[in-house]
Amino acid sequence: AKDTSGLQALMHERDAAKQKVHKMEAKLARDGGDRPMVRESFMGVQVDAIEYYSRRVEELEKQVVEERSRIQEASKNLDGGVNSSSAFVTFGKRSDAELCLRIDNICNDPDSWELYTPPEPSDILWNDLTQDDTMQEIRTFLGYLAVVGLYFAYMPCV
Repeated sequence: AKDTSGLQALMHERDAAKQKVHKMEAKLARDGGDRPMVRESFMGVQVDAIEYYSRRVEELEKQVVEERSRIQEASKNLDGGVNSSSAFVTFGKRSDAELCLRIDNICNDPDSWELYTPPEPSDILWNDLTQDDTMQEIRTFLGYLAVVGLYFAYMPCV
């Protein structure tokens, strides 16, 4: 899995701008008359909303293409970057997948590999695959610490 949070943000912003273009075009078609106006910034000048959002969509499209190419280039390096520590492996034959699932001793560290049948793609929390392993260990430790703290906090009450 790759860390594509920057790309996701750009795509979300682009899609929002596309929706605003369609909304402004529908408003113009419904109301007629003057074209809808929008301010470029809080105290900026008013500009044509359809042209403004159309330009914004074009700018964001260019940024999305650049970010995709950056991710593709960065993913070729194995020293981190956009690559995470999670992955999916696809097998050509079901028998190969079943054989791999039954392998117990891939390496000496039993926690380094987790092998299981994958869930349906709609059940996967894709953002969780890009989490840093160190931060996950810290969150787990804090969870255990909170449980121990609650245990000692409520012990005098019992």
